[in-house]
Amino acid sequence: TSPIENTSMIFPVLLVSITLVAQASAACTRTTLHAAVTDNYRALTTGDSSLISQAPNMTYIENDVPTNITQGILSQPITMDIMRSLLDTTLCATLIEITAASNAHPYVQRVL
Repeated sequence: TSPIENTSMIFPVLLVSITLVAQASAACTRTTLHAAVTDNYRALTTGDSSLISQAPNMTYIENDVPTNITQGILSQPITMDIMRSLLDTTLCATLIEITAASNAHPYVQRVL
């Protein structure tokens, strides 16, 4: 069993889903998506949810429960060990996975 698989089983899995209004395909570039990933990274490492661009009708869901974005995981800084991201310009979406095994409260998190 790999260390990543062990981490996923030992530490709580936190699924955070941020649903944003789809942008027009012409405006959905790798640069735009990369900027969104960078904003998410900065928000997670600083505990400042205001760094994430939010559409007026954005829904923030944490552990399958609609939550105020200023509360929960985005309200406290996280020490990340690994961060991976996938950028999909066709769907205008990103998938971000972080592992924070050395954080005070360990997380494996996926953000869509």
